[in-house]
Amino acid sequence: GTVTLTGARDAVEEARTLCHNAVHGEAQDEIELGSRNAVNVVFGKGFVRIREIQDATECKLDIQRGSTKLKLSGSQEAVASARKTVEELLELNRGIEMMIDGSRVGAVYGKSGATLRSIQDKTGAFIEVDRNGDTATCSIMGPPE
Repeated sequence: GTVTLTGARDAVEEARTLCHNAVHGEAQDEIELGSRNAVNVVFGKGFVRIREIQDATECKLDIQRGSTKLKLSGSQEAVASARKTVEELLELNRGIEMMIDGSRVGAVYGKSGATLRSIQDKTGAFIEVDRNGDTATCSIMGPPE
């Protein structure tokens, strides 16, 4: 829709700023998460973790489908608090990468992905396999315990 603002120049500019803040928040920021695993860590199973972060910081967090760029919006304090929380979460859940022979990728996935899902369910970690010709990189990210 369209919003039309009329009045004195100063009043219109203030109204424009207030309208913008109502829609987008007073402050915006972005965090490049870098991988789908990091996106999964921030979102959590069933989107529980992202809701907890939003509730605790009063900051809106959003990520476009297929992207790894997390957008934050809210008050200056909320955005700063959410950024700090996400960065600490990612640091706590820092993962490892291991190289495997490309012919062994099937063993990691298992039949219809059953082995991969079982490992993720048992450990709470997120696993991403990226095949590069004869080799594959297996990235594992999750809580340290």
